Order: sequence, then C-alpha cells, then structure tokens
Amino acid sequence: VGKETRSFKNTRAARFKGSALDEILNKVVAMIFGAQIGICILISICSLFWQGLAGHRIWYLEGVPRYLNPFRQVGIWFLML
Repeated sequence: VGKETRSFKNTRAARFKGSALDEILNKVVAMIFGAQIGICILISICSLFWQGLAGHRIWYLEGVPRYLNPFRQVGIWFLML
C-alpha cells in the first residue's frame, strides 16, 4: 500500500494527444494574431508621423484636437483599428 505499488504508479493523469494538424493550426493562429498586432502598431505610428507632416492641411481633420499628447494619439488610433 505504498507509493511503489503498481496501482499507485498508474494513477497519473492522461496526457493530451494532439494531432500534428492541431499544432500547425495553433502556430498559424498565433502568427496571424501577432501579424495583426504588428500591423496595427505600424499603422498607428505612421499615422502619427503623417498627421505631424501633412495632417494640418486636410480640411476634414480640422475637428481633431491639437492638444492631444502624441502617445495618446497613437493609443487612440490603435484602438480605432
């Protein structure tokens, strides 16, 4: 009735047996998610630079407050994407 008996050694939990397709799909989903986050960050930073260079000449952006902190603007555009 100790820890070395056969019945006690066979009481471990069964391990998950995932297929190779599951592993590939998990990697693909993670890469797509990472790519989307990267694209959002890149577009947000590019938008910040564009607004600093040419955004003041665009008539339909006149309502955008100019007092916003640039880091706050990047966060807002990131959330909008």
